[in-house]
Amino acid sequence: MATYKPGYYHNYAEVCALMQAWAEKYPGYADLESIGQTLDGKDLLLLSITDHRTGPHSSKPAFWCDGNTHASEITGTECCLHMTNEIFERLDSGDAVMVDMMATSTVYVLPRISADGAEYIMTTPYSCRSSPVLLDPSYLPPGFVADDVDGNGECVLMRQKDP
Repeated sequence: MATYKPGYYHNYAEVCALMQAWAEKYPGYADLESIGQTLDGKDLLLLSITDHRTGPHSSKPAFWCDGNTHASEITGTECCLHMTNEIFERLDSGDAVMVDMMATSTVYVLPRISADGAEYIMTTPYSCRSSPVLLDPSYLPPGFVADDVDGNGECVLMRQKDP
């Protein structure tokens, strides 16, 4: 079973394994579903956490927590995973405040929005803002020029002053 590792950047497969492990370990509290897919076909996993004995998650006030909106914001994923781990550890310990909170409310956790971009950032030496979608150089907006401007053999994008 997957285990949360604090102080570590989890890749997509590890994030999915953690979410699935929590859903399996806490069936009375956790529901896991895919709310869509990325361009590369990665599921966007949403974990809904509430005490099912007191009603479905959709019937209670809720808190939404998501992370990794942009590719390089991988610490947001880790914040979501840390919070989720904290909820379940506190439930395991019988923490009265957490037990009451889960009885009366719902927490929704979507730890990785830019799943494709995060994997690109974590597994290559390159950077991207959101998704690693390669732009068609023939469809560049005004002010952008595709050219090997420094002669290093790479054609990258850069902004040029538009007179």
